[in-house]
Amino acid sequence: MQTLFDVQCSPQEAAYYLLDQLLIGFDEDKNWKNARQVVALGGLSLLAKRMEIGDASEKCNAGAMICCCIRVDGSCRHYLALNLNKESVISLVLEKNIDYNNHAFALLTELLCLQRTSVTKFLNELMNGWSSLNTMQILLIYLQKAQPEQRPMIATIIFQLDLLDDEDSATEIWQRKTAVAFLTGRNKKFVAALSESTARSIPCLAQASLVTIAWMSSFLHSIVDLPWSL
Repeated sequence: MQTLFDVQCSPQEAAYYLLDQLLIGFDEDKNWKNARQVVALGGLSLLAKRMEIGDASEKCNAGAMICCCIRVDGSCRHYLALNLNKESVISLVLEKNIDYNNHAFALLTELLCLQRTSVTKFLNELMNGWSSLNTMQILLIYLQKAQPEQRPMIATIIFQLDLLDDEDSATEIWQRKTAVAFLTGRNKKFVAALSESTARSIPCLAQASLVTIAWMSSFLHSIVDLPWSL
């Protein structure tokens, strides 16, 4: 194995090289022990940065090291869900290199093992995709050419994104119907109470009334044939 003295590179590149050797350069037990130390010492931020600014090969290596860290300390998923650049992960899916693709899907699969609230936020950010394509389009395109062993993993990610899309749509429909119900003629007293609370009430109630009015107003553009005789 080379030592850092044999590697002619910048300090940052030397740090990445050292991380690489610590996490995948020994036997499995030693690699896992080192991975725990990397997580404890804040090395995830360095790996996340490498995923964002590195070339495809560097992203792939960083992804493999991040997966290693997740497997020894699952709690770091939450840090990565917040701080990992999702476009960088998706960009590996578009590379014409099956190793890069596999590392991207392995990392996505690890990050989907979050608690419900955290995984929903992660999936929402992931939906944005890369360049002009959204993530669902990218995965559906890739699914058509994927190797048989890759398809279950890809299908699982697509299913999660599809469920999220359906859930968001259902929530929006419910919110819209509720807003319409509050704004129809049958609820004049409710609207009048909001107006009075905003003008003359105690600060906390006035603030709550303003938030409610702003929420209802956000759906006005989508309401058709609303009886405006409020």
